[in-house]
Amino acid sequence: SVQYASATGTTWSVTAICASGTCNIDAGKYFLVQEAQGSGGSQNLPTADATGSINLALSAGKIALVNNSTALSGSCPSGSNIIDFVGYGSTANCSETATASAPSSDNTKAIARGSNGCTETDNNSNDFAQATANPRNSASASATCSSATNTPTSTATFISTTTSTNTATSTRTPTSTSTSTATATNTSTSTRTFTSTPTSTPTATRTNTVSATAVPARAVVINEVAWGGTAASSNDEWIELFNTTSSAITLTGWTLTDGGDINITLSGTISANGYFLLERTSDSTINNITADQIYTGALSNSGETLTLKDPNGNIVDTANGDGGAWPAGSGSSTFYSMERKNPLTADSDSNWSSNDGVTRNGTDANNNSINGTPKQINTATQFLTATPTSTPTSTPTLTSTPTLTKTPTQTFTATKTNTPTLTPTPTATVPAVALLIIEVLYDGTQTDEGDEFIELYNPTASSVDLSYYKIGDEETSGGGEGMYIFPSGASIASGGIILIARNAQQFRNRFGFYPDYELVVSGTTLTDTASVPNLSKYSAWANGSLALANDGDEVLLLGPNDQIVDSVAWGNGNFSAVGLSGDASAPEPKSLQRYGTQDNNQMTFDFLADSPTPGTRVTAPTFPAVPAPAVMPGGLYAYWGDLHAHSTASDGYGPPRMAFDKARAAGLHFFALTDHDSWLTTEEWNEIGNAASAATVNNSFIGLRGFEYSHSSKGHINVFNTSTWVSREDSNYDTLAEFYAWLATQADAFAQFNHPTVGDGGNFDNFAFNSSASNKIILQEAGNNAHGTYHHYESEYTTSLTQGWFVAPSNNSDHHDLNWGSDSTHRVGVIMSALSQANLISAIQARRVFATEDANLALGVQANGAWMGSTIDNQSTLDFTISVSDADDEAAQIYLYDNGTLAQSASFSNSNFTWHISIAGAPAHFYFARVVQADGDSAISAPIRTNGATAADAQKENARDDAGYRPLSINAARTAKSETNVKVEGCVTVPPKVLSDRFIYVQDSSGGIRIALSGARHDFPSLQLGDCISLRGRVRVVFGEREVEVDDLNNFLVSGTGGDTLPIAHNTGAISTAIEGDLVQVNARIVRIEGNEIIINDGSGEARIAIDATTGIRLPRLAPGQIVRVIGVVSRSRGRIAIFPRFASDLDFPPAPTPTRSPTRIAPTSTPAESIGARPRTATNIVARATVTRTPTLYLIARPTAFPIQPFEPLDADAFVVVGGTLTTAS
Repeated sequence: SVQYASATGTTWSVTAICASGTCNIDAGKYFLVQEAQGSGGSQNLPTADATGSINLALSAGKIALVNNSTALSGSCPSGSNIIDFVGYGSTANCSETATASAPSSDNTKAIARGSNGCTETDNNSNDFAQATANPRNSASASATCSSATNTPTSTATFISTTTSTNTATSTRTPTSTSTSTATATNTSTSTRTFTSTPTSTPTATRTNTVSATAVPARAVVINEVAWGGTAASSNDEWIELFNTTSSAITLTGWTLTDGGDINITLSGTISANGYFLLERTSDSTINNITADQIYTGALSNSGETLTLKDPNGNIVDTANGDGGAWPAGSGSSTFYSMERKNPLTADSDSNWSSNDGVTRNGTDANNNSINGTPKQINTATQFLTATPTSTPTSTPTLTSTPTLTKTPTQTFTATKTNTPTLTPTPTATVPAVALLIIEVLYDGTQTDEGDEFIELYNPTASSVDLSYYKIGDEETSGGGEGMYIFPSGASIASGGIILIARNAQQFRNRFGFYPDYELVVSGTTLTDTASVPNLSKYSAWANGSLALANDGDEVLLLGPNDQIVDSVAWGNGNFSAVGLSGDASAPEPKSLQRYGTQDNNQMTFDFLADSPTPGTRVTAPTFPAVPAPAVMPGGLYAYWGDLHAHSTASDGYGPPRMAFDKARAAGLHFFALTDHDSWLTTEEWNEIGNAASAATVNNSFIGLRGFEYSHSSKGHINVFNTSTWVSREDSNYDTLAEFYAWLATQADAFAQFNHPTVGDGGNFDNFAFNSSASNKIILQEAGNNAHGTYHHYESEYTTSLTQGWFVAPSNNSDHHDLNWGSDSTHRVGVIMSALSQANLISAIQARRVFATEDANLALGVQANGAWMGSTIDNQSTLDFTISVSDADDEAAQIYLYDNGTLAQSASFSNSNFTWHISIAGAPAHFYFARVVQADGDSAISAPIRTNGATAADAQKENARDDAGYRPLSINAARTAKSETNVKVEGCVTVPPKVLSDRFIYVQDSSGGIRIALSGARHDFPSLQLGDCISLRGRVRVVFGEREVEVDDLNNFLVSGTGGDTLPIAHNTGAISTAIEGDLVQVNARIVRIEGNEIIINDGSGEARIAIDATTGIRLPRLAPGQIVRVIGVVSRSRGRIAIFPRFASDLDFPPAPTPTRSPTRIAPTSTPAESIGARPRTATNIVARATVTRTPTLYLIARPTAFPIQPFEPLDADAFVVVGGTLTTAS
């Protein structure tokens, strides 16, 4: 019968497939069972061989083939009556090893066993894949798998002489029954004998032969898709494949298609656990990573389905399988790639996310960092390693005709030093002692990963007898992985450590010493070390060998009665089966290490990932004396800490309690964990709170809990002092407006803008003011040291104050590793009366805060007696008291700023001083101080502001008039300070979507400049070449080039058209940063060609022509020495100054004129016109040819116009040539 139960159901529906009597299925044939008919179908099934009425669920369910018609019972039934079993869909609670993917929701797909039904690995996930429905009945064509094969008999005998005191003899026959005998006998002989006689038996041998290149589902997956392109060009799309297996796979003959213009026939090989990068059109898409293959065709930004097929046409994987909008990623202006979260699970919208904009790899054609991770682990992949590999026990065989045969009968006779084999079913009554597994290295670096090891620790006060204890990686009794038993008399001392390596010699090759025991001593590279005892296999539990799978596995320590004493799991291991929760990962070269003796049975809380330390354990640090605070005026003190860091609750490497301990040991007064919102679970949120409370000791150290709201494009915000958290992946909070509204409801919360630039996650719509959140967001990072790279954000601090936010600066670690508090000297300083949690929170909310790059530099500012963070009444004169303290006492320079502009400064010979300074007051102004020490370290204070119209009100007023925007020529704007608000006027020389949809170029009589849209806007108004515009924005420096960034389309005003702006003629040697942004013309000879760039020289120095792919310009065949005339805008290509042509007509490659002895009549030519909208353009000013009459007594004087071809070709004595000018005679 065929039987069905729902995904988690216990009741089974039955369809008897032989209800009318005897029935047969011939070899290689099919048998079609028809169940309940759905609605809306348009095609009938072939004639069914049996019929039932079961309604099968689309999303998930369980199907069993049973050798009788008795209904099964229970959620996961078992027994010899079940011939085959399939669980499908992610919610099915029972399957063979892992569930198969569900069919797609369009009712045209099925899940089908690979190779026409021949694939059988007892793993539903590997054996089945989504495929177009292809029902076959008993009349359908046969599909032959293969017949049984016999394995030849072989005999091997090894004899060696060793020192031995015990002899153990064991006989094992791995047939349907097993027999094991162990006898420990004292002997004076020193003979060690191993005899192996494998004998093949054709009886009951089950052999499957898979057809050519049969590939399990998701052996190769579509891992990352940059459908929006890159910041250099939206056409620069790329796609990454990932090999999830530990075998190299040949891709020749595979296809990757989108059902439209992308039809890629793949070629080459994807290495084991490796990546395969496809770049569109050329290898310059990612200029510092070589593509594995180039393709043509474009991905639709509105979404489509990518399908990967093997040479037989079997679907191996898809991306965006539902065909709707792309589930993740973005186009302009962030260009985030779409990353697969877990390559081992099926394609679904929930299994994709956008690159986080922080973890990146590679640069685009313009040398900008790519918001993606080509050929690198994805930012959203939490548990897999960068090179996830599976061990030999689970590696899929991908040869053309793999044959799976039953293990032949074997007989062993062995003698082993000091390791007698014990009976597999000991009768022990000794209770288990709570020993701990304290370190596991599962991702080895040696051949065959023989350096894998397990480390045990005895935390008790007494020695523990290890007789009858077992160690291995098989989580279920009767399974096929490994379990080993300690020998009689083995023990572990109080506080002692025991090391068990997979192979002793390979362990020694890596770590320099031998372990206490080894497990695997045979294989290509795994040899036996006589001096290291082997642990014997414990066949009563498992009959395989230990081989720790890199993508997920478990390690168990079993007690005398086979009870679980301790366990460790990682990746996609079976956590629940061994009594664990949480997650863990330690890719090569790291190992999993327990923090102290923490044993919560929760891997996130108990373990860290670090370089392996076999023979030692991780212990909690000792705490130093509390560092002295700095004395400030009014009985207050300055304390230092960190308000941005991560743990294993998100993407950090160590558990929460370790983070707080390390921060205190490093001398911080306070420390906050702020793990990413979308990673957190309720269990983890509670543990972080408990860890913070446990770490808090008033007058010594304060722990805080927060979370990082991590929007994929708008920015990241830390939130503190709340009882719960929200996630950007919750549709109720996936916009800034929704998040701000929630934040406003949190009575005691305070928040912090993190790393606030578009390039580092987002700048909150250019700090668009939000009144509901303005009294909650009171901190902003002026410095951030994420991943050991320090970034300044002081100009963004001024920008947000100008926009109306009233924030204090902070300087944080954003630490993800294991060096909380000691990774840098950057700190947040808080001024309060004493160190307590209440005082800390109160002082931060009052904004008595400063940011410092020196661990003990303090800065306090008061105005008219009010502390920084205050809003005071405006006075005609403001009296400032600025206090600086540093125990290291360096010379320092102090600066006072008024609305971001320097007001006063002074120099001091030391860093312990008080500066009294008075300046004129003004309404609605903000003031802050900055101190810079002789070694370059600086600190910046929170602002003090005066009453009056708020900065936000002033900004709105400025949008209606020009208050606050300095009217400047373009050349003056190019030299203005960064963040200066300017008003410029000019005419368009590069319209939108010519070089980019994010920026244009304009030019006035003084020069040209790039005009960019902020991240808050994606489209320019309709602009044509030559349109003259007035605009307002702020000066920015992006990758070295000055630009004016506009954040409001209302700040554009088209004032008319001035006609085409003529280019400015220059020699090649003049092309430099001094004329960046200008539209220029250069005439010279080609020196060399470098990809899509041409190097030219007219004798004054080299210049570079760069062709942007967005223009669609295609170069003819060129050669050095050829003349070129180029018109283009001066910008940067991969950091180098270059001329960027806009249109094909901006490039001219005239042939050299042929010398002649008689006047040559040259037909007039004109420059091709390029249509911009409905208006024609002429690139150059060409004077019509004059009629020349030869007069021997006259001389020819060629006076070049602004655009000659230089240098002139040699002229024959009798030739007349007029180039861009008129004929003049002279006597």
